Amino acid sequence: MAEDFEIHPVEIHLPGLLKVLGEHLYSHPRVAVRELIQNAHDSCTRRRQEDEQLADEYAPQITVCIDHASHQLLIEDNGSGLTHSEINTFLATVGRGYTRELRERLGSAQREEALELIGMFGLGLLSAFMISSRIEITTRSYQSPEEAWRWISDGGQSYALRAATRDAIGTTVRLDLREDALFLQDASILREAIGGYAQFLPIPITLGDDPEPINLHPAPWVEELEEGPGRTALYSAWVEERAGSRPLTVLPLTTITTSDGRSIPLHGVLYVPPRSVISLQEYGDVTIYVRHMLITEQERDLLPAWARFVSGVIDCPVLNPTASRESLRHDETYTALREALETLLLEHFSYLAENAPFDWSAIVQAHNDLIKGWAVRSVALFHYVSELVTFKTSRGTLTIPEYLRENPGRIFYYEDDDGVTQALALFEARRLAVVDARWFADVAFLKTYGQVYGVPVEELTPAASYLFTPVEDSEQQWEALVAACRAEGLPVKLLAYEPEHLPMILLYPPGAERLRRAQQNMDQGRFVGPIRSLVRGYLKRQQVDDAVLKGVLHLNVRNPLLRRVRDLGVEHPQFQPLVRILVANARMFAGQGLSAHDAITCFEQINGALSQLTGLDLAASNAGAPLSSSLLTELGLHPEAAGRLCAACETIEDLLAADVPTLAEHTRISPLMLETIREELSKQPETYDSEKDNSDG
Repeated sequence: MAEDFEIHPVEIHLPGLLKVLGEHLYSHPRVAVRELIQNAHDSCTRRRQEDEQLADEYAPQITVCIDHASHQLLIEDNGSGLTHSEINTFLATVGRGYTRELRERLGSAQREEALELIGMFGLGLLSAFMISSRIEITTRSYQSPEEAWRWISDGGQSYALRAATRDAIGTTVRLDLREDALFLQDASILREAIGGYAQFLPIPITLGDDPEPINLHPAPWVEELEEGPGRTALYSAWVEERAGSRPLTVLPLTTITTSDGRSIPLHGVLYVPPRSVISLQEYGDVTIYVRHMLITEQERDLLPAWARFVSGVIDCPVLNPTASRESLRHDETYTALREALETLLLEHFSYLAENAPFDWSAIVQAHNDLIKGWAVRSVALFHYVSELVTFKTSRGTLTIPEYLRENPGRIFYYEDDDGVTQALALFEARRLAVVDARWFADVAFLKTYGQVYGVPVEELTPAASYLFTPVEDSEQQWEALVAACRAEGLPVKLLAYEPEHLPMILLYPPGAERLRRAQQNMDQGRFVGPIRSLVRGYLKRQQVDDAVLKGVLHLNVRNPLLRRVRDLGVEHPQFQPLVRILVANARMFAGQGLSAHDAITCFEQINGALSQLTGLDLAASNAGAPLSSSLLTELGLHPEAAGRLCAACETIEDLLAADVPTLAEHTRISPLMLETIREELSKQPETYDSEKDNSDG
């Protein structure tokens, strides 16, 4: 037995619906101007198609006026107008518009005029409530020119309709601007909005008493030109005027046939701008017009993903906008056009590569980094650019063919910043040119090149085994020197390598610097919660010995200086100082793992060793303990003032013996502060002793 149920109508609160649709369907109040101009355009187009009494000299016209005194905006046209019945059927019915029905009739009759009509959804008038509190429409139809009507609405549940007068056939829309829309009374803002949205509309639009149309700046495709230099020059000049820079190439667009045989009417141009910057100034965006009315200036999905160095302007009547007319629906037509544009671009670039190689090379060089990043996504594009893109190498900036002439048969690269300087010295000593692949997408491009063309691609690290030859110290000639180096706290390897002028270098495993930083941040408690657990797991997985993270000291048995030091023996007074200098130099040259304290320690080690080698016994010096900025800062003196005081007094004794008033004037430090510091120093003999011990090296 069927259950009993009740059927009730759905109640619509019209004021709330108008508010939601009018204020939230569109992104900016300026859109209301676009929608009203679009309605006026369609009204003129309708009259030209339907009014059999219309004379050949009919000149459609749209006029926008500002009434500053009344805070009103007026949009007038000499189009078809509306009858009493049409007002109630279309104007007052949300979601139903005469334009859509007319387009369907014309389309069924295969009339090209169907592509000229813009409106689709019957929602355009709603946008007026974004900027107005009251709308008044006065209209006179060509079908009943003996009468005119005035429709009035404040966005409520009902509207008012009464007889009116109007001199000519057409429609006037009068908007009472809301407080937050009074900016539209600025003629410059209004002119910019109209020019942006309706630049390509074939019907002239004027503002106020100015007879010069805001639009009617014809695009180059308005003229039917044959392919050739003349058309290319015209399109290039137009793009330059529009974009502010001359394009490197232009691809004019006309009606295309898709792979399934569909015909898509199309006008526009794709072009390559003169330069790009990864992430900061990428392109791949297209300005879209549908039936000559702007939809969006940033359509980023219509061009293929790899075309981030291409931009364009497209006017296509069969693309379908969303209800807000600010973006496109990604439907079958959109997909077909996207595929067709990718084919056109590849064909155009192929033509340039074969017939205008200098032009194509200029394009690749102008967008070198960006093209390398995206070419790996397109096999066809990759073939066109693979021998033209450039890389930074140890021999300068080279293309891959130029590089392979330096390194026949193999590509070497590095992508880690750690130890780059000494790595390059090692590679160059073996006459290996190396690609600096630290830049965006370089590694991916090189590996793709290797796969496509069968060229081995290898990452070089400073510790690459073939750069070094292990040495067996069977006679233990190097044992004492190796032990002295290990005493400096580093693992040691005895090797032979080029260049021979390097006595020793300190090398780290790949990623050592990142591991050290991660461990340091863990020790300092900078990672907490889930992040700390992730980093801890990462560190465990690396399984690198802590000693190795300090670096491995590679002694070069080919180095003459190192052999001389070896032959001195540990008993020689210069042996230990020389070892300390060489180890400190290797640590500084490695450029990794050095904190500020480590760097200072290296300098102190070198200074002390040099003092010992030159016979300058600082311990026996009567000069006294040096005055340091760190000591003065600990006593409360500002670092800048501490620097001035250290420049004036080299030692603590100098400060204690100085004339305070004279010193205060010279260092711009108050006498009271100087007396306080002197008193603190005289009370702390242990500080004096510590400073003197440090000065002894």
